[in-house]
Amino acid sequence: MKGKRMYAMLLAAAFAGTAVLSGCTPAPEEATEQEQQEERQTPVQVDKVKQGSLTLQNEMLGTAAPSTAVDVFPKMTGELIQLDVKKGDKVKKGQRLGGVKGNDLRDQVELDEYALEIAQSNYKALARSEHTSDTELDQAKISIEQAKLRLRQSRTQLDNTSITTPFAGEIVNVNGELGGFVTTSSPLFSIISTDPIKITSQISASQMLILQTKNEVEVEIPDLGESYTAKISYLSPQTGDSGFYTLEAKFANPEEKVKPGMIAKLVVDQERQKDALLVPTESIIEKMGQSYIFVVADGRAVMKEIEVLESQSVLSAIKGDVKAGDEVVTKGQMTLADGNKVKLVEGAQKP
Repeated sequence: MKGKRMYAMLLAAAFAGTAVLSGCTPAPEEATEQEQQEERQTPVQVDKVKQGSLTLQNEMLGTAAPSTAVDVFPKMTGELIQLDVKKGDKVKKGQRLGGVKGNDLRDQVELDEYALEIAQSNYKALARSEHTSDTELDQAKISIEQAKLRLRQSRTQLDNTSITTPFAGEIVNVNGELGGFVTTSSPLFSIISTDPIKITSQISASQMLILQTKNEVEVEIPDLGESYTAKISYLSPQTGDSGFYTLEAKFANPEEKVKPGMIAKLVVDQERQKDALLVPTESIIEKMGQSYIFVVADGRAVMKEIEVLESQSVLSAIKGDVKAGDEVVTKGQMTLADGNKVKLVEGAQKP
């Protein structure tokens, strides 16, 4: 009797355990839904696939120089009796810089002016006379012309005592002193113009070939932290002793901020791939010698095999089963697999 009661109790406990286990096990449909909710979302950052040209920036070093530099010579030899400028002065075109003694030339101008007046008076007298022959009248006309010629010559000589500048610029050298003796064979002043400023550079053959089709070049002046657009004024057709070609470019420098001797960086764009698909270079993954990118479609990462046509530090030109406007993963792609669910995050970092 006692054994039967014990058997009944064990049987009841077994049924109860089975009921508990049965209640804790979820139905198959409920388990699938829970797995989907728990599927990991990888935070990624994306950018758009673009269509356009891939350009390569060629950089060349150059130096700023005056666009014009001229030595001014006296036009006559003599004593320097006037010195109107000093080193560092700004001058305008035609401005007087100094003067050479020419007292006797002034006297000669006065004499020639008087001689011209006499010749003209003589002609008038002959013209009024009834006894003047045509030959005498013609000779009087010739005398007037000769007097005019001598006067022009003497005035030119007097003008040569004044030393003037041929263009606007800055005096950078004065090679004489007041009261000193100057000659026509030694420069008395040196003048430069830095507006426009000239940039000179020695370039390679490949750079020369690129620049042959260009009219302008971008110029950066590191000392000033500023950039300018310069017009190419000269490109040498042959190399110099250094084996390089000479490039010269000019741009306006009205405030004269760019000084001769400053280092310049010349930048010119070269089109490498035209009308290509462009993606950020950082989006490309290399595996087993093959290139891939991930694009986002319907919230999932889709792995695309691509061919890299040309790559630069920022952008790369590619070919593959992608189109302009597709969202390509630029950060977070290193831990992705094809079909992974993703979450777009602005500025996402690699997990």
